[in-house]
Amino acid sequence: MKLYTVISEGREKVAALSDSGRFYSLENSVRDMNELITGHYDTEKIISEGILLADDGYEIISPIPVPLQDVICIAKNYYYPGDIKNTETEEAVYFSKRVSFANHHGGAVPLYDISSAFDYETELGIILADDVKGIVPDEVHSHIFGYTIINDLSDRILQNTHKQWYFGKSLDGYTSIGPCIVTADEFGSGYPFHIMTYVNGELRQDDSTQNMIRSNGEIVSELSEYMTLRAGTVIATGTPWGAGKDISPPEYLKDGDIVESVIEGIGTLRNVVKAYKA
Repeated sequence: MKLYTVISEGREKVAALSDSGRFYSLENSVRDMNELITGHYDTEKIISEGILLADDGYEIISPIPVPLQDVICIAKNYYYPGDIKNTETEEAVYFSKRVSFANHHGGAVPLYDISSAFDYETELGIILADDVKGIVPDEVHSHIFGYTIINDLSDRILQNTHKQWYFGKSLDGYTSIGPCIVTADEFGSGYPFHIMTYVNGELRQDDSTQNMIRSNGEIVSELSEYMTLRAGTVIATGTPWGAGKDISPPEYLKDGDIVESVIEGIGTLRNVVKAYKA
C-alpha cells in the first residue's frame, strides 16, 4: 500500500492510493501520518472508510512532514568500487539530521549562499512501527511500518569545517522525504531495492541494497542494543557511490539542477535546486 500526506481543503491529511490510481483521504480515522504509524490501526478498515479526493483537490507533500525525532543516518554503508567485501568492517558511523519540516517531491531545495559544495545522497528510508529495544536482526522486518526515499542533502564545506555532520546536513530544506511510504507488507523480507540518482537526466548513482555493508536488520539491532528506538523513528540507511563528492573532480549541485532519487517499488523523489533568497 502506498500512503501519502496531502494538503486538501487547507488541511494536512493522510491519503492512500488505490489500485485504480485514485486518492482516498483517511481523515475520518487519523489526524496525520505519525498517528497512523504509531497507532497500530487496522489499515484495511480505515481505508474502507476513506473519502475519495477530487483529482484536482489536493497537493502532495512529504509523507512525514515533521518526523517525531531527528532522522538517524549511517555513513558509508555501501561497498564502493574497488572495496574488498568481507565481514571485518569498521565500526558504523551514526549521526542524525534535524528536520524541522521535510522537503517533498516537487519541492525546491534551497542553495544557500554558504553552500559552495551542495551534494545529494539517495537513501532507502525505513520507518519503525513499534518501540524496539535489544532486537535481533532477523526480527526487525516485522517491526518496520514501511519504506520511503530520502535525499540526504549536505553542505560538504560545513560538514567538514565544523568537524561534525549535524550542522551541514540539517539546514532547512536539506532533507527530502517522499513521495510516499510503501508499507512493509509489499516487500516480503525487504530486499533487494534498486537505488538510482539522476542529476539533470544523467545517472549518477546506480546500486542495490544487496551491496549494503550493514543490512536494515543489523542497523536497527545494533542501535537498539542499548537505546530504545521509538515507533515512528525514521532511519536513512546510507547511500551508494556516486554522490557529487565521489566524482573526480567533484560535481556538486548548482542553481537550477534537477535531482531525481529513484527506488524501484517506491517511486521517484524529484527536487529542483533554487538559489535561496531571504
